Formats: sequence, C-alpha cells, structure tokens
Amino acid sequence: MKVHNVVINECDAKDNAFGLHEFVQRAIRDFCIDMMNELIEIREATLLKRYMELWNNFKTYTLSLNKLFAYLNRYHLKNMATKSISEECMCTFKKETWTPVKELLQQATMQAIEADRNKEEINRQAIRDIIQSYKDMGLITPTVRLEDGRIVWHGVKNYSIYVESYEQAFLEHTRRNYAQKAGQWVLEFNAIEYIN
Repeated sequence: MKVHNVVINECDAKDNAFGLHEFVQRAIRDFCIDMMNELIEIREATLLKRYMELWNNFKTYTLSLNKLFAYLNRYHLKNMATKSISEECMCTFKKETWTPVKELLQQATMQAIEADRNKEEINRQAIRDIIQSYKDMGLITPTVRLEDGRIVWHGVKNYSIYVESYEQAFLEHTRRNYAQKAGQWVLEFNAIEYIN
C-alpha cells in the first residue's frame, strides 16, 4: 500500500508520471538485459530449461509491475498515448532478451525435437511452453493476468513470431530429416518392409 501511495503521489501531486514511466522503462530494460546475458552463454537442452525459467520469471515480473504501477498504467500512460506496462515489458523482452538468443533457442529446440524423434528422453512440456512463448510474443496489445494460479498472456492473436521463429524451421527440419531417413530406408528395406 505504501508503494501504491508513492506512485499516486509521484503521478499527481508531483506531476512526475513521465519520470516514473522512464524509471519503469529502465527497470524493464535492465531486467531483460540481465536475462539475455545469462542465456547467451548456455547451449542445447540447458538453454531450453533456463529460457523457460526466465520466461516464467519475466511473466511474474510483468504482473508485479502491472499491479505496482496500476495507477500509472490506467491514467497517465493511457492519456499520454503510450504503451502500457505489459506492452512495454513484451516489446523490451523481444528486443533485449529474445532477439539476441532466438537462433540459439531455435537450434536447441530443433535438437530436442530430433532427439525425441530418435526416441530419446526429452522434456516435452518445455518444448510446448517455448512454442507458447512464441505465440505470446506475437500478441498485439499484450496484457498479463493471473488465472487459476497461472500467469497468462492475453491480447489479439498474431502468429508471425511463431511462424518465423518456429514453424518454418520446424517444417524445414522435418523435411530434411525424413528425406534423409527415406533414403536410408530405401537402401535397408525391401518394398514390403519399406511400406510397413
């Protein structure tokens, strides 16, 4: 409650909504850069696991900022015709955290899918969660809410990031994988075995 009163005081009495908004922007940017610095050094399956941990931390961080600065969000940012805190968080995450590691993340995801195709044990839930994060990052006017104990992003659906960063790579990887396997199967099996 004390923090909420400080936010209202900064926004109204001191007319410092702009300064407070700049403070929030810097805090978001610093948080996202710290996550990127951690992820850039990690590879393969460890990267997938840590990315999901940081993504979940980021959702919690965004929800907390939304609650903490609800007054700023509701009255001042809306009147200044600027992004909400949720939108600011998502845009900053994409720019500062996800963009520098997206290729590493894509490679690690494809390696995990390949391992699954080879009947190796993988964390399928992590793959599902990463795919969902791609869908969430594509949302237009994203907001974050707590639903049934889970933090969930909402907004107008836009699958451009999902298509560019996952689906296209997945389809190409799948095409190459099964073209290679089909060539091996032709050499190894007779016609009846190949069909079965």
